[in-house]
Amino acid sequence: MPHLDESELDWLRELNRVTHPNGILYLTIANEATWLIAAERENTIRHFENTNSVPGNQPFSKSTFTQPLPDDRIVRKMSTLPVYNCFVWHRDAFIESVWGKSVDVCRIVDRAHLNYQSVLLARPKK
Repeated sequence: MPHLDESELDWLRELNRVTHPNGILYLTIANEATWLIAAERENTIRHFENTNSVPGNQPFSKSTFTQPLPDDRIVRKMSTLPVYNCFVWHRDAFIESVWGKSVDVCRIVDRAHLNYQSVLLARPKK
């Protein structure tokens, strides 16, 4: 889910619609834990520094990730292409309150996916 921007809530509603009522959603997310671990990942820092020239982006550097996530939802444009063009971080509280309107948030497991992205375990709303 970290590569969905404007359509993330539509995507969640569709996942809610098509998931079996007893099903479990396993969604990778970028949250506060992902934000902070980025400072330790040199390739990740270089990757985001390389997107500083994309129109609309604020400059990112290693020090950007040593501070807490600055907002409930941060969108970083990766290119000007129409698809797969962003990386989005969310605060856990945002996921629980906003995404929780579309799915039942069961648990957020920090850095559970490849020791970088976190995992959201959720169930469809009944």
